[in-house]
Amino acid sequence: MPIRAVIDEDIFKAEPFWKQYDDIIKLLFDVGGRPTLPANIIHLTWTVVQMSIWYKVTELVSSNLVGPAFYFAWLRTTLMGHYLTEYLSWTGMFSGPAMGNIKPPFPYTGMRFKLGTLKEPFFSFMWDKRNVLDVALAWAVIPVMLLLILTPSPGIWEILWPVCVWSFFILDFSTYEGSFGAWHGPVSLIYGFKALHGEAGFLA
Repeated sequence: MPIRAVIDEDIFKAEPFWKQYDDIIKLLFDVGGRPTLPANIIHLTWTVVQMSIWYKVTELVSSNLVGPAFYFAWLRTTLMGHYLTEYLSWTGMFSGPAMGNIKPPFPYTGMRFKLGTLKEPFFSFMWDKRNVLDVALAWAVIPVMLLLILTPSPGIWEILWPVCVWSFFILDFSTYEGSFGAWHGPVSLIYGFKALHGEAGFLA
């Protein structure tokens, strides 16, 4: 149910930001979770499918590992794989089939690969439209993440994951958020620290 169905649009627009935020949260509680149940089932099913895919990938590239070492490798593969699917909107959280965007490239996600499209930099002086650097970074993420996923022990190169994630945080915050940066930002730092300091860094 859209917010405008229960609140006069002009009144809503005139409200301060945090009052708008409160009204939206109140609407969600009033409506309840039942209307979103089909989408949640789709997301849950797709999550199981993704985890199965990354399990098989881990078996393929880390066949020599057994016990806890294998499951740590599976965790790593799944986290990095999830970041890539979030980045490409294959999870449907912000864009993609589960959000009604059927035809790829999904409109919201496709914008990050195009010069001159609007972006949301962390600092206002860093331009509000995507330039060559932004687009180059957007395209580089895909091969970088595939390389890391398919290379179980990349050593220092594992630092590329947090570099990608946090570059978006600074240059294109909307892409950072649209790729579930609130989760993958901190998680990628753990693996970046491990790349710099070895297993001791991972445990830290």
